[in-house]
Amino acid sequence: MLPLESYDRAIDLATGVIASISDDQLSCPTPCSEWTVRDILNHFRLATLLMTAAIHGTPPPDRGKDHLGDNPRGTAVESLLACRALVNEPGMIDKPATGPMGPITVTWFVERSTADLTAHTWDLSRAIDRPTDYDPELNEFVLAHYRARLDGKDRTGLPLAAEREPHADATAADRLAAYLGRDPDFTLTS
Repeated sequence: MLPLESYDRAIDLATGVIASISDDQLSCPTPCSEWTVRDILNHFRLATLLMTAAIHGTPPPDRGKDHLGDNPRGTAVESLLACRALVNEPGMIDKPATGPMGPITVTWFVERSTADLTAHTWDLSRAIDRPTDYDPELNEFVLAHYRARLDGKDRTGLPLAAEREPHADATAADRLAAYLGRDPDFTLTS
C-alpha cells in the first residue's frame, strides 16, 4: 500500500468514527491509558499541526495545549482533511521537512500519522462502543509497520504497554491494538 493511499484510508476511518461521537462521549475514558475521547481528538489535531509546521518550516505548536476549542469533533475532522489536502499536493510527499530527529521527507510524517491514526481509531471505537471490524487490510498494513519498528525492542519509555495476546476471534484492528499493548477486553465498565 502506498503512503498516500494508507493515509487517506486512515483519515477516512478516523473521520467516520469521529462523526459518530456524541457530546457526552467526549469525556469517556479510552483504552489509551489516561486519555479521554477528547484527548485523542486533541492528539489528532496536534499531529496535524506538527506535520504542517514541519512542512512549512514554522515553529511547532505547544504540545501541552488544547487545540480543539468549542467544536472538538469538527476541529479534529477539519484538521485531518486539511492535512490530507496538503500532503496530496503534487510533489509534496517527497518534499524535505524537519522532523523530531532532523531532516526527513513528508513521507515519514505520513507513514507515522497513518499508524497513529489507525491505532487511536481503535481506542475511540472501543471507548464509544463501536465495532472494530473495519478495514482489515489497513490494520494489517499498520501492524506490519509497528512490527518493523518495535519487534525485539524494549518498550520501556515508549507510550505503549507490553504486547498482549489477542482473542482467537480478534479482528485485524483488535490484533493491532493487542500488539500495541491495549487491553482487548476494554469496555467503559472496565
